[in-house]
Amino acid sequence: MSNDITNTLSRSGVFRQCSARDLKSISLFTEVVPFVNKQYVFRSGDACASLFVLAEGLLKLTSSTSGGDEAVLEFVNPCASICEHTVFTQRPHSVNAQALQPSRVMAVNMRSLLDLMHARPPLAWKIAATISSKVETLTDRLLCFASLNAEQRAAALLLEQFSGQSNRRGPKQTDMANLLAISPETLCRLLAKFRRSGWIANSDGQVIIVDPRGLHSVLPESSSPPP
Repeated sequence: MSNDITNTLSRSGVFRQCSARDLKSISLFTEVVPFVNKQYVFRSGDACASLFVLAEGLLKLTSSTSGGDEAVLEFVNPCASICEHTVFTQRPHSVNAQALQPSRVMAVNMRSLLDLMHARPPLAWKIAATISSKVETLTDRLLCFASLNAEQRAAALLLEQFSGQSNRRGPKQTDMANLLAISPETLCRLLAKFRRSGWIANSDGQVIIVDPRGLHSVLPESSSPPP
């Protein structure tokens, strides 16, 4: 189990630059916690005692609108870390994290991690660098999405969530529409258009990417082509 934790940590965004020695130390205070579908990993307002890394499954991050409706902020895929800033600000969680399917989440004890970073300054710098890189990536993504129309946003999300993931169930269409800020009916029409174009297919209710370059053709030319 310790080797599995170390391997997953080494592929996670926040710990990917850490040495084997540091990863081994971090694994000693990391617990793997299973979650069933629709179970919350944490809710807004909960105290932050751990840094979470998704080992397996799919999560969504949400918040509540002023009217009390759910707003989907992000889908969390395996090896992604969650809400790192709350660990270092030591503030309560400001969003909800919920499993969209049976999932396993690694909980890295916050106090032990901070103590280790204090004892090993190079480790602290590496983690700070990866968090800064993530913030930059998220900012670029928000700016990119803000410039896209509904069809382009839908294509970009499909490429992000389903390319190379035929063995993993993706998010529901209602959650995807929420994240894209479009109605479920609009997303349904866009998916039907993509199917007629031969870019996607459905299998057991899940989207399968058939032609990623076709989906990419609706995106701005400045976007990089899929591998």
